[in-house]
Amino acid sequence: MTIQALQDCLIVRPDIEKHALLIMLREKKTGTGTVISAGPQAMDIKVGDKVLFGDSIGQDLKWEGEDLLVMRELHTLGVFEA
Repeated sequence: MTIQALQDCLIVRPDIEKHALLIMLREKKTGTGTVISAGPQAMDIKVGDKVLFGDSIGQDLKWEGEDLLVMRELHTLGVFEA
């Protein structure tokens, strides 16, 4: 089953850092991740882009066992080339 973002929302797969024997999500002031779905009103960001976002942005979403983040395009701080 797939999930589709609506309006100007983005669904992002946050990057995961690996530390020794532990795997944890980024716990810093900013985070990065890959956009897996972009709503039809998202103007500057597309699926596959790597984005930079603040640590208190968006809503956590657990989808098919995966931890994702839903945010508005406006809340992204930057885009990296994928």
